[in-house]
Amino acid sequence: RGNFFNLRFFQENSTNARITPNSSVYGVVRVILGLLGLTVEDVICIQRNNPLRFFDVTLTTEAGFKRMIESCRTLVDHPVLKFYDVENRWVNNQRTVTVHVFNPFITAESIREFLQKYVEVLPGHKDMRDELGFWNGKRQFRIRLLPDPQGFDGFCHPPAVFNLGTSKGYLFYSNQPPFCRVCQGFGHTGADCTNMRCNNCLEKGHMARDCNGPRRCNVCGAEDHLARTCHLRKPTYADAVSGSRVSGGREGEMLAQPDVVEDRLDYILASDSVVFKRVHLSPHWPTDHLMVESTVSIEAPLRGPGYWKLNVDVLKEKEYRDLFYKHFKVWQELKSFCGSVSDWWEDTKTKVRTITRQYCVRRRARSCRAIRKVEKKLEKLYAHHNNGKDFNSDREVELKAKLR
Repeated sequence: RGNFFNLRFFQENSTNARITPNSSVYGVVRVILGLLGLTVEDVICIQRNNPLRFFDVTLTTEAGFKRMIESCRTLVDHPVLKFYDVENRWVNNQRTVTVHVFNPFITAESIREFLQKYVEVLPGHKDMRDELGFWNGKRQFRIRLLPDPQGFDGFCHPPAVFNLGTSKGYLFYSNQPPFCRVCQGFGHTGADCTNMRCNNCLEKGHMARDCNGPRRCNVCGAEDHLARTCHLRKPTYADAVSGSRVSGGREGEMLAQPDVVEDRLDYILASDSVVFKRVHLSPHWPTDHLMVESTVSIEAPLRGPGYWKLNVDVLKEKEYRDLFYKHFKVWQELKSFCGSVSDWWEDTKTKVRTITRQYCVRRRARSCRAIRKVEKKLEKLYAHHNNGKDFNSDREVELKAKLR
């Protein structure tokens, strides 16, 4: 069922109904739509189902759809409408949301996990491409809004602007409520926000650029110092690494707290063969720690010929046992050509290793081909759904079970 403005009129089994499923479209437009106060521009199409005795009316706008609903409720006892049962076919909680994350390496699964915090995400997604066929960084997901009595229009909506780690993104969809970037609320924009909080004086109702009040500490709210020198501020990993003032005191003071710093130190342990060429510190969301990125060089260890061990699991497979027996009969006939039994056995072990490796490679290739076939069927199923067709969830479960 699509997300469009659609009403279905079921005709009762009565000979007094003035409009029947076999009535002309002209009669439907003249009586039904004229009665409901709609114009031709309000209607996309009228579809009749003669065997089941109903017809569907699809409208262009939500305003016209609501007006038609209200007219049906008001005129429920009208000589014409009383012979019809009216069904609302509009699924008002389904949306197609377009998500654009500026980091192209953020996966669709990461976006899906983010959306699932707010809405139900239906299977599949679509990568949007430009007229040249290049992906433009945007993806589309089918979502179902979850009910929320205190949310906008009774639904829980995802934020229009968000961050995945250090990657910024935004999303939009039809009938999306206004979103405020200041307070992260719905129903208004940042220009009309009354919940804004000043980062200078910490009072509500204005921004720092418009503030005339004193500058206060973001930690304790005092006016005689700032957050970086507040004695209530917890030291960060950056403070420990840089060796600078950790916390406490007035502005400009350098107070050392070795006990606190020592508790938060991290160590990188490496052997003598590891040479650090470059070390870089960068902030790492969502903690207050710094991420250590390093380029190292390691001497390649000397490796011998190695050992080969038989995977005993293949002995449980009939195909491998038949293959082994077939070759072993031939190998037994070669025993008389060897100088001793030990020489024959060493040569036989080499041949066992060769056929076992070849068998495992073929088995792995068959398994990969089978998995790829199932994956293609899943991709086809999701593409079928993204094109607006019905989704077969039972088929999806059956295919995923083959991948386990």
